[in-house]
Amino acid sequence: VGALEYSFDQFWEHAGKKKVFFKCIKTRTFTKGFRLLLNAPRYAQKDLYWDLISHIQHAKESILLTSPYFAPDFRFMRVLKLARRRGVTVKIILPETSAVDLKNEWARKVTESFYDALITAGIEIYAYTPRFLHAKTVIIDNEYALIGSLNLDTLSFHFDYEASIESTNERFVGEVQKQFEHDLSLSNRINPETWKKRPLFIKITEIASYLFHRLIYPA
Repeated sequence: VGALEYSFDQFWEHAGKKKVFFKCIKTRTFTKGFRLLLNAPRYAQKDLYWDLISHIQHAKESILLTSPYFAPDFRFMRVLKLARRRGVTVKIILPETSAVDLKNEWARKVTESFYDALITAGIEIYAYTPRFLHAKTVIIDNEYALIGSLNLDTLSFHFDYEASIESTNERFVGEVQKQFEHDLSLSNRINPETWKKRPLFIKITEIASYLFHRLIYPA
């Protein structure tokens, strides 16, 4: 908790002063099986991003993702597709609907602009139906879990201040997976055949939205 408080204060101070080039604390293990990972808007300070990429690259059985937004960079999409090509099961839970304001409606369209590529790769997409979903979790091979502030989008990966906790603690991973399975039970899988038959004007709006996916900024 102390490390998280310190990181928040550090991020807040430097963001307020618009000093993005500062040295944040290194990734540290404070309790056995748990690590604090941070991201800052600087190439050499993206421990959280690179750690996530590495774990996806080494996944052997399953990758389970939950995120309110999905507009990742090319590298993330590539390692996700390669994992599926290796036979790894990949499931993503995303919100079915966004908030009512225009900004979030656009963010939803940007998210949906990735569906074709995901479905073609054999990745399963699930739409969470009860309400807007703010959970941000990763579970890999039932042995690793990541939970925190990181959205699966380019700004969050490269330009925002983010902090997450990763763990290999069996009980913790089990609890995160239990919540994932609960959310999955409240979600509807996007049917590939139905998705392909969506109206042309929707496809056009998705293409237009994709052109600006690097600018997606969640409210």
